[in-house]
Amino acid sequence: MSRRKKDKSHLIHLGQRLKAARKMAGMSMEELVTRAGRIVSKQSVSKYENGLMEPSPQILARLAQVLGVKPSYFYQRTRLQLTNLYFRQKSKLSRKEEAAIKYKAIDYLERYLDLEDKLGLHLSFKYRLKKKPLENINDIEELVMKIRHDWGLGQAPIVNLLGLLEEKGIKVFLTPASGKFAGLTAQNGQAHVIVVNSNHPLDRVRFTASHELGHIICAFPEDVEDEESLCHVFAGAFLLPGKVLKSLLGQRRHKITLWEWQHIKETYGISMQAAIHRAYECGIISQNYFRVLIHQLRQRGWHRVEPFTYQGKEEASRFKRLLAFALAEDLLTPAEAKRIGGEELPQPLEITA
Repeated sequence: MSRRKKDKSHLIHLGQRLKAARKMAGMSMEELVTRAGRIVSKQSVSKYENGLMEPSPQILARLAQVLGVKPSYFYQRTRLQLTNLYFRQKSKLSRKEEAAIKYKAIDYLERYLDLEDKLGLHLSFKYRLKKKPLENINDIEELVMKIRHDWGLGQAPIVNLLGLLEEKGIKVFLTPASGKFAGLTAQNGQAHVIVVNSNHPLDRVRFTASHELGHIICAFPEDVEDEESLCHVFAGAFLLPGKVLKSLLGQRRHKITLWEWQHIKETYGISMQAAIHRAYECGIISQNYFRVLIHQLRQRGWHRVEPFTYQGKEEASRFKRLLAFALAEDLLTPAEAKRIGGEELPQPLEITA
């Protein structure tokens, strides 16, 4: 291979990394130029990103500082191309925020897979079903009960849903975002990643993660009009199975107390609003009473902030656990661990006699 081709490949790679860092930071080219003190023009940044020109080390260092990355970031290998990228509430997101979330997910998955490579501890999502198209609520209820049985969950509350998803091989990434973003699911080869807005209450984080699991697991008819609604049903059923809800509320109810909704939320980590939908889907309450309840939620502002909170603990910790293991066993230097993890971990304890 000629030196010219090597240089071109190097420039293209550097440009891709620069663009990724800029997108993660949610900056336009003009914003980057301004925050960098106009030491470089917008036209030059465009040439850098398109692999037409290489910035000097001084300029690259300044751009890295503004973008919140180390200069070495621009030279790290890139191997990911996310497929089946599916945003929820996509139409409400600005293109800038959508791009920032996408590139953050790519960066997280890159670092996660890099860590698994170094340790030889790969874990991918291997659960397979005969993907019969789901057409109605009964189909979804049956599927949920099968998954819960196969995963040894029975009908008990799922204490740490994010941890469960990681245990099954799905990478989970929590990132702060505006209220317009709920979650997304994407894939890189055999690697699945779910991204969830960490600014949301825990019960909503759980519902979103469960909803995204529905996109990964479920098959829907080609002519289905509202896949989102069916994934909503899946999410509610996975967190709160119909048999469980009927054992708590009874087969048929005309009125339900606020305490009962609170008990369900605090036990099963599902919002009162989602539990009301579940009661209607399971035939426990009538359509008229369902409408009354939803109207009351809106009147009291409880569709935005409910009168009680879920106090459980949701933690996607596998990435950090692998990082701590590698650091403790001297498989990574502290500098490497910080680069991969994005933060400095406490040093291992030294036990002396």
